[in-house]
Amino acid sequence: MFENILVISSWITAALLVALSWFIYKYSKNFVVEENYWKYIYAGTFFFAASEITRPLYLFGDIFFNFYLAFSIWGAILLFYGFYKLYNEEKI
Repeated sequence: MFENILVISSWITAALLVALSWFIYKYSKNFVVEENYWKYIYAGTFFFAASEITRPLYLFGDIFFNFYLAFSIWGAILLFYGFYKLYNEEKI
């Protein structure tokens, strides 16, 4: 029972994160600029979606926890760097 709820909630969260990353990719204004913070924010949300897909898989094997951890760490780093660049460039 718990495994089914974990799988369903993780994949719903992953679908929402993929939709969010597509929205950021599609509707960001200056996405084609070479050094742009939107690329990092988009990639960070995509890595978080990948981590949510692999999260319930570590119930079947411990190796998937390493993927979940790696995707989560890379997503956090990319989001932090993207929002840091957004803060510096836009002077929020």
